[in-house]
Amino acid sequence: MTRKKLPRITACVVSYNSADTLRDCLGALCAQSEVEVDVVVFDNNSLDESAEIALEFEDVKVIRCETNIGFAAGANAAFAKVDSSLILFCNPDAIAQPGCLGACAQTLINSDPAVAATQPKLVRPLVDDKGRQFIDSTGMLLSLGDLSPHDRGRGEIDTGQYDSALSIFGPTAACALWRQEALCDCLIDGELFDEDFFAYYEDVDLAWRAKNLGWSFTYVPRAVAVHDRKDPPYHGPKIDAEAFANRYLMLVKNADGRALATTLARTSIREAPRWIWKSLTQPGFISAWRRLLRGLPKMMKKRKLLGQARCGVKRNPA
Repeated sequence: MTRKKLPRITACVVSYNSADTLRDCLGALCAQSEVEVDVVVFDNNSLDESAEIALEFEDVKVIRCETNIGFAAGANAAFAKVDSSLILFCNPDAIAQPGCLGACAQTLINSDPAVAATQPKLVRPLVDDKGRQFIDSTGMLLSLGDLSPHDRGRGEIDTGQYDSALSIFGPTAACALWRQEALCDCLIDGELFDEDFFAYYEDVDLAWRAKNLGWSFTYVPRAVAVHDRKDPPYHGPKIDAEAFANRYLMLVKNADGRALATTLARTSIREAPRWIWKSLTQPGFISAWRRLLRGLPKMMKKRKLLGQARCGVKRNPA
């Protein structure tokens, strides 16, 4: 592979009560030696010392919000403040290992121009009794059979089974390096990440939208980041309900007509009992119905806008 001079990267980090991991995250980004990295931290009104920790880094730009507007809106606000050809979205609990961003950038700029983004191998900080790490994600997969995205390899011991570069459905927003051109191409109504997805599936939605517009994604196994994924056992009824409804809203927005009809028909028998059971047994889950009914008109409008973009924009970027 011919090596090209790597352009500067701007990393967008959305923090919310992230004091326990943010210092390591920012330190790792600033320490990347193969590529220069600018960092923008958007703090979603953290109640801990997240914003103060970010301010410890002289070269990190900090944007403080007076309310928690969610990841999607926070990432959009950070994106609006940058003007780099390569843009990294990185969670505050993701620690880029030495050479990670250089490898992702080198792969991206040497790839076909239609490759929108690259994702490194994400591993957990946990190890087994032989010192082997557990995989967190080697790229997102989307299963229309159960209307859910999955992280490829998640929970498996890393024995090198995912050490081959390949095309993936999309990169997780935990650590993804994008071309600015692709991100701008994906804007709908001025939004990159859909702000109607306050929590969950906003990165799957963006990847699906980009693929609908002719972009593709590549997994870079030689680039590694440690992702200390925070998985609380229970997020609360509002977030659980919102995430459940978002699966359907994402489908309505992005699936083509045949896939939409087929998927809804195939899953309705299994999904209907789940809706009823959750509504009867989980306090507050009834809000999923309101979320779905209120969101459908917006998603239909965005579906139409996406269709217009597919018809009116040249999809083979040079």
